[in-house]
Amino acid sequence: WHPRLYTLKLSDELGFSRSVRFGFRTLERRGKRIYLNGKPFWMRGDVDNCQFPHTGYPSMTPAEWRRQIRIQQLNGCNSMRYHTWTPPEAAFEAADEMGFLMMAEVGYWADRWMGCLSVGQGNKEHDNFVRNELRRIQDAYGNHPSLMSVGFGNELGSCDFKLLDSWMKEAKAYDNRYLTIVSTARAVCSSDDFMTTHNYPGIGAVRCWRRDHTDWDYEEAYSKAPIPVIAHEIGQWPIYPLWEDMAKFSGLLKPYDWMWMRSLAEKNGTLRFTRRWHAASLKSNRLMYKDEVESFMRTPSCAGLQLLDMRDYTGQGEALIGWFDADFGAKSALSEAGAFSDIFRAVPFLARFGKFTWTVGETFEAKLQVRNFTEEVIPAGMRWPWSFAGRRGYATLEKDLAPYEIATLATVKA
Repeated sequence: WHPRLYTLKLSDELGFSRSVRFGFRTLERRGKRIYLNGKPFWMRGDVDNCQFPHTGYPSMTPAEWRRQIRIQQLNGCNSMRYHTWTPPEAAFEAADEMGFLMMAEVGYWADRWMGCLSVGQGNKEHDNFVRNELRRIQDAYGNHPSLMSVGFGNELGSCDFKLLDSWMKEAKAYDNRYLTIVSTARAVCSSDDFMTTHNYPGIGAVRCWRRDHTDWDYEEAYSKAPIPVIAHEIGQWPIYPLWEDMAKFSGLLKPYDWMWMRSLAEKNGTLRFTRRWHAASLKSNRLMYKDEVESFMRTPSCAGLQLLDMRDYTGQGEALIGWFDADFGAKSALSEAGAFSDIFRAVPFLARFGKFTWTVGETFEAKLQVRNFTEEVIPAGMRWPWSFAGRRGYATLEKDLAPYEIATLATVKA
């Protein structure tokens, strides 16, 4: 919450010197929660898929990473998972300064459907690379306070998890200043400090899609997990492209998929609808994100969530899922959708009601809630205004609301 950095300078009588910048912070797991500096921390994160269409590689300047992190923070994010890769030193320097948490992974992805070489299949050169690369990440970036966690990769469904678990225990013994997770999804290991998944083994789904009402949560599933669980890659709602944005691909990557999709639109006579479809799909994207995000915020035992994604992902064909392009350029209809930080805020406003469609003669009823993702207690007596269909009033917090907790303020009718 309050990032501060210090510089340690070492020198000797011969004139040799070295300066190291560092910060003080603790990260730990207590039951189903993650604690940052002794206070419960709820992850509002995003996923970075290593998409750099202009260059093919990430920037090596802290200034560019400050720009990207600032956009993330303005949208309500406090963390980022780097999907099967680890960013360069410049990214960690910027994150240290800005109080942004980074989740690093070995550049390794081997799921069942991929048919690729996996850990534990007898290829020593391959296995040694995966094992040693994690140690190299620890050595290179372990002193950065922004490093929240290290992991072997994403969805390693075809790997030998017993072997990976043993390697992670070695890594924890080597340096335990941050959290560890063997793999997102697929399996839980004894060395995992938390799990990022949509389906917890032995417990079931900890993510689904329900659209008929908001008076529900995932607590029945999340409460059974013995470690903190973070919702995995939520969202992925497509936004219709503006074809003139193909001009943004002026570097290494060529928009062949866009060219093909535009040719289909031209063939079907729908080019005249482009701007309306772009705006409508962006607004729809925002509503579905709001619905999905709030379902996790309503769940007391949920430790956080990760979006996929604020940006378009230019891999796996094309995933036009962001309200920013792959380079964090805002899409033209974004101003009509409202700020995402209104959803991803530190004290979100939540409402539980029985359905989305109401008719004349019915009385709308909702339970109003807030959740505290700040570091401080919200004192009793705090009031928030509400309004609906010409009715208005104030909802008052009756008891102190501790960090991480949820409170029901009132039931309103209109």
